[in-house]
Amino acid sequence: MIELRNVWKAFGSGRKRHVVVGGASLVLPRGRKIALLGAPGMGKSTLLRILAGLEEPDQGVVRATGLRCWPFNYGSFMEKNATILQNGLLFEHLFKVDGKEVAAIAAELSGVRVGPAKPFRKYTTLEKRGLMLGFSLAVQFDWYFVDDNLPPPPPDQGPMIDSVIADRFERASVIWATSDSSFLEGYCDAGLVLHRGKLTFYDTLAEASEAYVAAAQNEGSKRK
Repeated sequence: MIELRNVWKAFGSGRKRHVVVGGASLVLPRGRKIALLGAPGMGKSTLLRILAGLEEPDQGVVRATGLRCWPFNYGSFMEKNATILQNGLLFEHLFKVDGKEVAAIAAELSGVRVGPAKPFRKYTTLEKRGLMLGFSLAVQFDWYFVDDNLPPPPPDQGPMIDSVIADRFERASVIWATSDSSFLEGYCDAGLVLHRGKLTFYDTLAEASEAYVAAAQNEGSKRK
């Protein structure tokens, strides 16, 4: 599970202060596929980083059981001056896995020809994206986080990547942020609604979608 206790996060000050989360206290159960619904600009990306343990709240505590992956497309987890094998060995230290195996899986999934002494920063932008996705999928995490869309697979690796993602996600909890609740119908079985600093968990996606639409309509009526 992921538990939030009186979690606050805000940016700016005075009239320009934007509260992402204001005093959220709730529990996200394991084994669920949870849609994080919020209008653009509400702070869904920031909230995902907080849930993933990459960003600290201003106040409050976030506790989690199980291994948490970083949100897909988040690239700062790679050591840019380290080789692919060295990055794999870092995973070994962090997650108690076989570092050589992780590096080999990441290389295979990326389709990149890996140089034994070549640091990550020396690969092309497309190769880096493929390797980051490969590393993200090389370990079975307990929690995965998706910010709007999954990254595109490397060239000619689409079917393999799709199969691995489906397998990893099937055995994990997923929190998928989107502004379009219909996008995740048939996949997510629960929902979180983030609206003007208030974060609410719903046991079904239908309930979350209804609350999200109602909040958007109320917002629109206030602007008229």
